[in-house]
Amino acid sequence: MLWLAARGWQVTAADFAATALAHGRATAEAVGPDIAERIEWVEADLAAWTPQRDGYDLVICLYVHVAGSVEGMVERLAAGVGRGGTLFLVGHRPVDPATGAATAAAGQVQVSVGVRSPPSIRPAGSWSSPKTGRGRRRVQVSMP
Repeated sequence: MLWLAARGWQVTAADFAATALAHGRATAEAVGPDIAERIEWVEADLAAWTPQRDGYDLVICLYVHVAGSVEGMVERLAAGVGRGGTLFLVGHRPVDPATGAATAAAGQVQVSVGVRSPPSIRPAGSWSSPKTGRGRRRVQVSMP
């Protein structure tokens, strides 16, 4: 999230762990107040939290594990993406690409976003370049 804030993005960083948020906040403040002021820190459980509807140009969810419904989490995160925005999910591979053997993630629920995405969300596997122009860009980042 720091690299996005350093490039002018307004960032909302969500995590259920207060310690992770405190560490992130301290790191951002150490980088500089101009970076730290672009980040809003939200203590929330992604199994239930919903971002502002259509409020973000980019929603990133990296290696998050939830006790509740994974599909529900993805649907809530997707609802936060504004028209023309991007939902970017990264998780663990269920199969080792080199050997074909199952990994520890094999038993986890796998989600394909492209199947039920609203028209404003780009299908899984695609990426769009950042918006151009001088408008404020907002991103929500879910930390592991």
